[in-house]
Amino acid sequence: TGGRLVRSMNLGLEDIPVAAVLREACGAPGWVDNDVHAATLGELYFGVGQRFSDFVLFNTGTGIAAGMVFGGRLHRGASNVSGEICHSSVEQHGPQCMCGLPGCLEDSILRLRRGEDVPTVRLPRLAPPPAPAYGYVALGIIHLVNLLNPPAVVLAGGMFTRQPEAVQWVTEAVRTTALPLAVAGLKEICLPAAG
Repeated sequence: TGGRLVRSMNLGLEDIPVAAVLREACGAPGWVDNDVHAATLGELYFGVGQRFSDFVLFNTGTGIAAGMVFGGRLHRGASNVSGEICHSSVEQHGPQCMCGLPGCLEDSILRLRRGEDVPTVRLPRLAPPPAPAYGYVALGIIHLVNLLNPPAVVLAGGMFTRQPEAVQWVTEAVRTTALPLAVAGLKEICLPAAG
């Protein structure tokens, strides 16, 4: 707010006047926003938002989060923290996440990236994923598709832009496992416009 980084959970930073520092260094105005919200705005104005007034962007980067657009507008939530799908408890016997819940989606994926032992996601109609993290990512997107029934999902972040097999497997998992009526309305699963 006011051009300040209020809090970065992943970096442990708080209350930094980012816009003022950029303005001073570059001589140009600057704005600060949640990274996934900013990516979603990019898609709204230059990507999938040109074809759909409702869509979800699912980002797998340093953290896991979603951006949601309804009626051509980014949904920010009451405190600008909408889209934190990463803090859905998907592994009830897993360790406690920093948010307080056990086995959060993000925590499970990050543990898998570190090579830790995490139970495999079971999606009965599919062969196991080529990489265990894909199962948890697919699970997050399936939850969003079932909950929000979007016509489009954008797969953003390094996992998707650098691993074509992730795009293929996760797309198949969503189309095979989400509720049939939700899948019937899902017209497109795509990479970001700039991806």
